[in-house]
Amino acid sequence: MRKEQIKEKIKGAYYGWFFGPGATLRRPLGTNHRVIQKNPEWMKVSTFEEVPSDYKMYDQLTQTQIVHDILIKHGKISPELFRDRFLELNERDDILNNDQYGPSSQKAVKNLLSDVNPRETGKGGVTTGAAMRCMPVGVYFRDDLGKLIQNTRESCIISHNSDIAMNSALAITTMIAALVNGTKPTDALKRSLQIVDESYDACGEPTLFARIDQRIKDAVNWVEGLDFDIATRIIAERVGYSWYAIEGIPAGFALYFATKNAKEAALMAFKAGSNHTAPEIACAFHGAEKGSDIFPIEIIRKIEKTNNFNIDQMVQDMWESTL
Repeated sequence: MRKEQIKEKIKGAYYGWFFGPGATLRRPLGTNHRVIQKNPEWMKVSTFEEVPSDYKMYDQLTQTQIVHDILIKHGKISPELFRDRFLELNERDDILNNDQYGPSSQKAVKNLLSDVNPRETGKGGVTTGAAMRCMPVGVYFRDDLGKLIQNTRESCIISHNSDIAMNSALAITTMIAALVNGTKPTDALKRSLQIVDESYDACGEPTLFARIDQRIKDAVNWVEGLDFDIATRIIAERVGYSWYAIEGIPAGFALYFATKNAKEAALMAFKAGSNHTAPEIACAFHGAEKGSDIFPIEIIRKIEKTNNFNIDQMVQDMWESTL
């Protein structure tokens, strides 16, 4: 592919990463498919244009920015480099008393404030937090699989040092890299799951959760060839929608393969009751595959204005750092 095409796919990955959660309203914890079915206003939503949103981004923005900035400045990521930025973020956002941050991140900050080694603070982290910030790793190391695997692991350790969380992030970064490099979606998935399978036991502290590569494969197979409504129900009732990695990450992959574009993925996520990580993943995959033109630019600009950041500048910084 030409450089211009690769840059456009990188831009699409970044647009999608922020479009997915930014274009859908963050609902109260515990909101699921059954709750939605009992809410007349939410049940009326049948098109993307009807999906409610305040365009606010939460920890998926602040933590992705940390990963992005560390890579641009240092060309690698580590829990030691992450620690300083995490503590700076805590001074600004009071992570321990801020419900926009998940339990794994809060636990990590609490341990860091007690001077625990940052390579020990993330044990037991099994939520989607490491996966929801990892996209820049897949872009930055798109041409170097060894460094991609190593830096994906390093990006997780500080808050999510578990096999389920770390391999979830690896599934995403390898998929992003493949799509940006022009690999067809089904081939990209096959390669991603193969990499996760081969390195599973070397990633994170062991847990009793099912293997995430098999969960992703099952979720994608369950929605293959289904119409929108049935696929939505399968994701809601069989894959899951929570902020635990065992559900949220397979849901993101299923959303991508069950939909034709990012707007449809965001709509399906909303109707399924999904957390913000799942549409973040699905929309980034759509963008990495198809480029940035698939996203309504007016919504991208509203997300940027509401959260005071510039996606195009992030893309340009990433592009220049990887030339």
